[in-house]
Amino acid sequence: MKKFKFLFIALAFGIVIFSVMYFLSNRIVSVNVETNNENLRKKISFILENNNVKTGTYIPSLNFDKIENRLKISLNEISDAIINRNGSEITVKIIEAEKKPNIANTENPCNIIAECDMKICDAKVYKGKLFAPAGSEIRQGDIIISGKYKSEKSEVSLLRHADGIIKAEFKKEVVFTQKKADIKLSESGKSYSIKKLKFFSLNLNFGNHKKNIYSNFIVKQNTKTLSLFGKKMPVSLITSTYKEKTPCLSICSDEYASELITKQKEVFEKNVLSDYKIINSESKTEISDDSITQTVTYTLYGSVGTRQDILVCPFAN
Repeated sequence: MKKFKFLFIALAFGIVIFSVMYFLSNRIVSVNVETNNENLRKKISFILENNNVKTGTYIPSLNFDKIENRLKISLNEISDAIINRNGSEITVKIIEAEKKPNIANTENPCNIIAECDMKICDAKVYKGKLFAPAGSEIRQGDIIISGKYKSEKSEVSLLRHADGIIKAEFKKEVVFTQKKADIKLSESGKSYSIKKLKFFSLNLNFGNHKKNIYSNFIVKQNTKTLSLFGKKMPVSLITSTYKEKTPCLSICSDEYASELITKQKEVFEKNVLSDYKIINSESKTEISDDSITQTVTYTLYGSVGTRQDILVCPFAN
């Protein structure tokens, strides 16, 4: 009798497992969008959810070809979208569209002017008339290449979209400041965790659940997904740990503050001055009780000039 009872329990358990596996084999357990662009990922996820591509959906009811076309039509950022199914997991592969280069407006007449005081070293003119040849020292706002000039064959004034390459030497002053004392946030050591059980799209709170009691905090989330016979189940345990951060006074020595200013300069030169050749730099340092200020005057060489539209009066001759 016990033998038959054991067989009945094993059979019932097997039927339950088979039913669960059959149910899950045709239901979406997870949706993965393969892209490093977080903003694009959010847009794609929004469109997918609107087309019912989400956890718990009956997979045979979805038309993936139609959804792929909907993604391509809706988003200019992508050139192609491919949706693959691996059991109960859906993967969306994205091919991002190439960014179109900014094309300068070649219709509006304009001048190329100096954006700062400079010495012209070399100039090539493609359109317009050169007003500042190599060796000229000009001030901010002066015209380098003019889009307005008179034809050699007549006295008629011509208007063109000035274009060319100007190489010049110029100075740029930058101020770097580092405080000796600053208020920073650091972890206090206090924390608490909130646990949630996620079944498909349903979130169930349990355990220590309370409202956030910290004014400043960081959150670290850990998700453990249940697997059965190597297949992911639509059941996850999500643990969110809230760690308190409190303000504290950070004080640094003059030497360390100087090191931080040096790092500021390195970052600035790498990110802002990378297109120019640094010929020379002169520094002036001021030390006070609260901070260290370093004023750096760079002598730079590189491409310069900014376009300024020529205002045309429609009634002018």
